[in-house]
Amino acid sequence: MTQWKWYDQELMNDPYVVGCCAFDCGGGGGLGWASFNMDPEMLPLYAERIEALGVSYWEPKEEEMVIPDWLVDLRETLKKHPTKKYARRGLGEIDTIVIHHTATTSASPEAIANYHVGTLKWPGAGYHLYIRKSGAAYLMNDLEAASYQCYKHNQHTMGLGFEGDFTKESHTADQIRVGRLAVDWLCGLLGADLPLKGHGKMPDQSTACPGKFPVHELTDEEQEPDAEAEIKRLRALMTAARNTLNEGLA
Repeated sequence: MTQWKWYDQELMNDPYVVGCCAFDCGGGGGLGWASFNMDPEMLPLYAERIEALGVSYWEPKEEEMVIPDWLVDLRETLKKHPTKKYARRGLGEIDTIVIHHTATTSASPEAIANYHVGTLKWPGAGYHLYIRKSGAAYLMNDLEAASYQCYKHNQHTMGLGFEGDFTKESHTADQIRVGRLAVDWLCGLLGADLPLKGHGKMPDQSTACPGKFPVHELTDEEQEPDAEAEIKRLRALMTAARNTLNEGLA
């Protein structure tokens, strides 16, 4: 047992090793190794050693996420529910970035968190990232938090919110510029070019969110135009052409 403890301790000099497994292959023979058979005499000694270590498995430490200089981290300061907590998920479970608008002319990240927690009784703010009209950007939630931002799809999506009511007003150039930075950063962290979808375009939703916000402008890739919007555009062109023709015949 003394020999096994020594060998075990030597292995544990590497920080990622919690210990060694007891083994036996033909006994010590002429190599000077004792037998490590899991016999009734040895089992209590093994149990005593494992209990003394105080570890049952190795859990790797999460690498600290590097926050870019354009993003303000508010995760520790925003209002949270005193007892409720969001479910957690692995970053590998996230497969879609959902785009939101606040449906208000203005809203600070603190006001959003206060409303989500104080009025809606959510565990915390719903958005993961939030971008104001000025281009100021805020990290409001851990990416691992399955926060409430897309009904029935919280577990596999993350929410990127924008200040404004885009059913009545337009986005700003700064929001698009910083929004692109946010998408690039998120996709880099998650190791994949995730699709972007407006909240109302997700399944099971009944919302106009994010209004007329141009989701496709947040990526450099050309995306297929929205079918309904394309039909309206073509009808408008046909109407304009018809009116021009009628004026020429008049």
